Amino acid sequence: MTDVISFNDRLVQAKRLLAIAASVEEHSNHPLAHAVVAAAEHHELPHIPHGEVEYVIAHGLLCALEDHQMVIGSRHFLDCHYDIDFSPYEDEISELEAKGRHLLFIGFDDQLVGMIGLQDHLRDEASEVIAQLKASGIRQVVLLTGDRAEKACQLAERVGIDRYVAEATPERQS
Repeated sequence: MTDVISFNDRLVQAKRLLAIAASVEEHSNHPLAHAVVAAAEHHELPHIPHGEVEYVIAHGLLCALEDHQMVIGSRHFLDCHYDIDFSPYEDEISELEAKGRHLLFIGFDDQLVGMIGLQDHLRDEASEVIAQLKASGIRQVVLLTGDRAEKACQLAERVGIDRYVAEATPERQS
């Protein structure tokens, strides 16, 4: 399932936002990028021409689009690196986080214009593999993820993981 929310319908409507995001994300090998591209293909959305894409490891993508500087990525990336204000949209963000969605945020010219919420699809055998690891003598299975704590907790509970470390990034060493 993919949720696409535009925070500025006058600037960009949800379907176009997904088409734009997919057109930029097709340059990335990240699993979330593949999910965005697949969602756009499912809806038969067109490719949107854009400028050169810059990939910022563990954060997101940048490119020029029409007359805008566009950034797609994590909340941390848009907030800390581009000073984009999320406060008007906290309710919508919290709603998708509560549903366990992976969130990608889209900014145009230092303004948050939308977000895409992607639902995880666990492999059918995930719980079974965790159970087999424990049966073979592994005493504790730990999940290390860049996801938020709520998301990590949901996943750990679903598949029988004992402990998780959330919001892990390459620069965080704890």
